[in-house]
Amino acid sequence: FIEALPETVIELTGKIDEMKVYYSILEGFQYGLTDEDFKHKWEANGWPRKLDTLLDTVNKQLEEEGENMHDVMTQDQENFGKEIDKLQRTVATFSKYTDSSQAAEVRAQVKELNKQIEKCVGQSREFNARQRLFKDDVTDYRSVLDLDKEFKPYSDLWTTTFQWQDSYKKWHKEPFDTLDPEDIETIVNQSNKTVTQLSKVFRDKAAMLKIVDEVKKGVEEFKPLVPIVLALRNQGMKDRHWEGLSEALGIQLQPGVTLNHMSDCYQLIEHQEAIVQHCEVAAKEFQIENTLRQMKAKWSVVEPYKATKTFILMDTSDISEMLDEHLNTTQQLQFSHFKAHFAEEIDQWEKDLNLISDILEQWLECQRSWRYLEPIFASDDIAKQLPKHTKMFEKVDRTWRKIMSMASQSTNVLQFCTSGSKILDQFVDCNRNLESVQKGLDDY
Repeated sequence: FIEALPETVIELTGKIDEMKVYYSILEGFQYGLTDEDFKHKWEANGWPRKLDTLLDTVNKQLEEEGENMHDVMTQDQENFGKEIDKLQRTVATFSKYTDSSQAAEVRAQVKELNKQIEKCVGQSREFNARQRLFKDDVTDYRSVLDLDKEFKPYSDLWTTTFQWQDSYKKWHKEPFDTLDPEDIETIVNQSNKTVTQLSKVFRDKAAMLKIVDEVKKGVEEFKPLVPIVLALRNQGMKDRHWEGLSEALGIQLQPGVTLNHMSDCYQLIEHQEAIVQHCEVAAKEFQIENTLRQMKAKWSVVEPYKATKTFILMDTSDISEMLDEHLNTTQQLQFSHFKAHFAEEIDQWEKDLNLISDILEQWLECQRSWRYLEPIFASDDIAKQLPKHTKMFEKVDRTWRKIMSMASQSTNVLQFCTSGSKILDQFVDCNRNLESVQKGLDDY
């Protein structure tokens, strides 16, 4: 803004000069200016010089402020350089920590150092941005990024060592039936990956390599337990599975009784394959059980209809779509190798879905006909002209209202259609009668 101001002043001065011409003409005609116009005239004449003075003052202030800020930045950079030197010395001597039993303490220092290094990386970028504003040469702070790279192996080493030691103690202390198998698998895999990488990084540093090997050994010894814990802690394990597994292994296995802590699993390592295979069945059965439960929980639906004191089905497109989806899913379950325990339930569920499909088809057909004929047969004239067909419609109407009243009290489609009240037969009979009524009406 300030840099562009002189050009703006020149432009405005030109306009003031034009204004002076107009004032000169007015004076030639001896036109008298008001006090306010006279004041504005001389204020306008004086503003260019006033602005020049003000600009000089502001520019001097900005120059002084800029110099002060530059001095502060220079001092901050000097202090920053000292901080970097200090961090470099700390990182360079971090290999002095060689006792894995001090992992908790060293890891705390690692966290603090990582915060300091991260802060320095941010500061270096900020200093460079300020230098560009001052049009200074940009300082090369690659040493800060190099510091981050140099410290990372030590950070990974002590973070992984502490995490492994802490997790190992927790897994062996907490009750077996509270362990998180996915968390265990993740930590074991991450630790294994990290120590494998660190083995290469510290191959020439014996003290560091010793710690890496300690963790690596612990991870390797624990790894055979992971598939066992994943298998035994899967959500599908029911009493029947524990009983079947105990019988197959000849070992009594029961969480909270004979399987209390991680240490109880070591005896099972030699049976890993049999355990995984047996528990896989439990996991697959759990998927089937969950699928059936989720499908059964998704059914509902009727709403009032005009002033007829009865109800109609709302839009059934979602139900039809869900019905098709559930039928396909159920057919897939029928082909599952793990369906044995749920075979009867799956068969019944498939029958229920097919029954719902048939009922909905007849229900919607009946609804279409009833909605068309109901206002027609509500007329006294039609009742007199077609007494036989009126009685047939009234019979259907009573059945329709009864069914819809019941449906409004039980908005779960599944429960209503499978309640054993012969809903399908009633709708088939209603549709047969409505067809006869429609034919009689057409003939009339």
